[in-house]
Amino acid sequence: MSNSGVPSRNRPDEPPRRRSSGDALSGPVDSSRPANPWPRLLAFGAFVLAVVLVGGVCFASFANTPDREIRVRHSEYERGLPRFIPVTSLGFDSENRTFGAFLAVPGDGSPMTSAVALLSRDPDSGCNVQWEALTTSAEVRGVYVDPCSEARYAFDGTALHSGATSDLHRLDVRREETGYVVSFEQVTLGLCRNGATEGCSPEGAPVRRDIPKTALPADFGE
Repeated sequence: MSNSGVPSRNRPDEPPRRRSSGDALSGPVDSSRPANPWPRLLAFGAFVLAVVLVGGVCFASFANTPDREIRVRHSEYERGLPRFIPVTSLGFDSENRTFGAFLAVPGDGSPMTSAVALLSRDPDSGCNVQWEALTTSAEVRGVYVDPCSEARYAFDGTALHSGATSDLHRLDVRREETGYVVSFEQVTLGLCRNGATEGCSPEGAPVRRDIPKTALPADFGE
């Protein structure tokens, strides 16, 4: 017995007992046996879960309805120079130009009293119009040009070319303290020109159309 009164496991003159080679738990390490698989399985499970969550977030962001209002801060546009706002959900024209809206905020001395938002799709050709600026020493002026035809439109969307069936279609826009908000819920068809009666708004009787949540169809506005 030891001094503490607890019997020793081996006598001083007895060699230490060897563990049984048949003991699977306490026997010598067997390098042929695989290591504990649980840490790896848990790590793999966590990785798969993370991939599923990230994929779900990405899918939801693309599957959900796009924002139907776009805000443009005062610092993001220049008075007298239309600011183009691309909206991919509206689709593309035949030249893969993204449809959207032009926010036109009048400058000093302009006869316009408030900002307008114009759908960039030409009412006749269906192409995406572009702003073509003409700079003078006094002010920045220009026209909206349809690259698919001879169509030209003024700063406020009024048709300038002969044979036009309507002005550019207008979107709802409101002014806030920090800027303007353009709505893509509905569009007001442009004013009828040259005797046209379809796909446009008669004088004093604005015609409204819902904007689809997918790409604009070829006959949109008719």
